[in-house]
Amino acid sequence: MGKIGLRLDRILTRLHQWWRGLPWPAALMTTLRRLRALLLFTGALSAITASVFSHNGFFAAVYDLPHRMPGWAPVGHAFAAATPVVWGLLTLAIVGLFTYEVQRRRDIFAPVTAIAVVVLGSMDLSTMRPPTFSDFGSDRLLVSLVIAGFVAWLFDRNWARGVRPRTCLALGVTVFAITIGATRHYWQLAVVSSGVITSVANLPGPHVFLFLLPVVNTLLIWCGLPGVLPTLNSFSSSGWSTENLDYALSHAHGSNLPHLLTLMTTYAPFANMGGAGMTLALLCAVVIARRKVPSAAFLPSLVNLPLPALLTLPALLDPVLLIPAIIAPLVVQLLAAGALALHLFAANVFEVPPTTPGPLIALLGTNGDWRAGIFAVVMLAVATLIFLPFVRIALKEGAVS
Repeated sequence: MGKIGLRLDRILTRLHQWWRGLPWPAALMTTLRRLRALLLFTGALSAITASVFSHNGFFAAVYDLPHRMPGWAPVGHAFAAATPVVWGLLTLAIVGLFTYEVQRRRDIFAPVTAIAVVVLGSMDLSTMRPPTFSDFGSDRLLVSLVIAGFVAWLFDRNWARGVRPRTCLALGVTVFAITIGATRHYWQLAVVSSGVITSVANLPGPHVFLFLLPVVNTLLIWCGLPGVLPTLNSFSSSGWSTENLDYALSHAHGSNLPHLLTLMTTYAPFANMGGAGMTLALLCAVVIARRKVPSAAFLPSLVNLPLPALLTLPALLDPVLLIPAIIAPLVVQLLAAGALALHLFAANVFEVPPTTPGPLIALLGTNGDWRAGIFAVVMLAVATLIFLPFVRIALKEGAVS
């Protein structure tokens, strides 16, 4: 390692030590490690539900499980109903334990207050509809952590020591629940704007949004917020992707497409393996660095669900691991764009299930072009090498378990 590498290693190590020394990140890591068993169960449940008991799940489609598996429909309904409940309970458990860990006074009323604020703040105040578990699930994790930290901060204030804890509980729930209820408009706006984002992201040609939106998407998901990019199915349903598919079907090949460079051809098959930030490459780097396979964390990432792995490692909100999570997909996208421009393989034009494992997205999306499949494997290796030095720093500091 040269002087530049050693200097960069020291800078990143200091950054990681500074981050872990802050009260909130330290409390979050302790919380996630104590809830590791529940995290593993939730990740496995989500992966099985999305890939096996969903009509557009990879294994359900490949093995025709709706027709071949006895009881697939009722079992699938049970899994689909249980998944948001388990995620909601996990979020509330994280909120409660994080609030207890981050406060100095260890007041039991603080986590109770934080959980109550998250639950009541999820209520639709316009209709007074009671909240459901899906209202405070994984897509509101960061908001819930901010609420928990703020509640813990209030209970640690000097003025709160002379007030009855139950009074703090009542006032806190009333004030903050009403305030947080107003944030529901943000999530509604995000859902409404998803169609616009899809259209912008799939503009043809090498433009800034082709590379900017994946970066924004990774930032949001690695911070516990909803992403801005849709599933693989939504990419394939855009106008440009439809024109590409029509051209490929009429010419019996995927070369010389009218819209060669889109998210459907560069990001979805190569830079989204494991989900946002190429989480599958992160796990491969952990395997290389530790010589130990975190098998339970691999299952969700194999079907492109990144959040369970980010919580299990834990890597959520980690600034050092966020750097390669942004760089790796960007590098892979640029390499994929160059390879497509050189016509090294057919472009991805066919719709595949969103839970299709890693390199199989490129292989199946190009109608079996083995060159695209090999290129996807090479890109996974490139992304793993990008992650590796950052993972070693995290392991050295004890951040990744």
